[in-house]
Amino acid sequence: MWVSLQARPSRADARFAGPRHQTVQVEGSGIRSIEKGAHLLQVLRRADGPLRLADLAAGAGMTPSATRGYMVSLVRTGLVTQDRMTARYDLGEAALQLGLTALRRTDFLRLARDALAELAASLGQAALLAVWSAKGPVVVAKIEGAHGSVYEIRLGTLVNLLPTATGQVFMAHLPRAEWEGLVPKAVSRGGALDRALRAVKESGIASTRPATLPERSALSAPVFDHLGDLRGVLTVIGHEEMLDTDPGGLNVRTLRRVARALSCRLGFAEESLGGTDR
Repeated sequence: MWVSLQARPSRADARFAGPRHQTVQVEGSGIRSIEKGAHLLQVLRRADGPLRLADLAAGAGMTPSATRGYMVSLVRTGLVTQDRMTARYDLGEAALQLGLTALRRTDFLRLARDALAELAASLGQAALLAVWSAKGPVVVAKIEGAHGSVYEIRLGTLVNLLPTATGQVFMAHLPRAEWEGLVPKAVSRGGALDRALRAVKESGIASTRPATLPERSALSAPVFDHLGDLRGVLTVIGHEEMLDTDPGGLNVRTLRRVARALSCRLGFAEESLGGTDR
């Protein structure tokens, strides 16, 4: 479908304005050219550094000639910059400002509650969010599941480090100095604990049967922010007969996917996350 769009450029945009009457191809409810431009921006975002035109085109699956036209417009808007010496392209100041504005407007707890609601609805178990405090992990949000309530854990509850999946995730991703004083010295310096925490960090998931909740199993996953710092831990808790903790099972895959999605909403680079559960 072809539609005709008319727009009056502002004075600030006058030098970038083309013909006042333009024809734009629209497919469905979107404008294809905008989607292609956004795809080029994503290629730049994922790159390790500035890209040549040929590499940018290859990454986007476009011809160099078509890519050049898009880059001219993106440079004009400030979303992309081009080095005069190397002719390589990189994200520009306007892209930086967009990202910073998005981060300032991010409501972590609101996004986390949405993630908890998805977990509770998908798995039917209680879902919790814990953040780090000077005394250890503390529960700041909780949504009950369809298969029963976890009355033992309330908002503001301090979570023990060693017996819990939540605690293991915090210990695996925080500097040792942050938590070492909260566990017995004999345990904190033990090789078994170090091996267990390495496994948690590599897999992205911790699973335990909390000593404080008999017959309950738990799964926990980390949530990172745009700096790569641990922002919190998502935990699913349910009866051991109803919460499968198999590494390849639905519960683990769902928790990992939801935690990754929340991290990405906070600005964490998706490609930094290991595994395949997208």
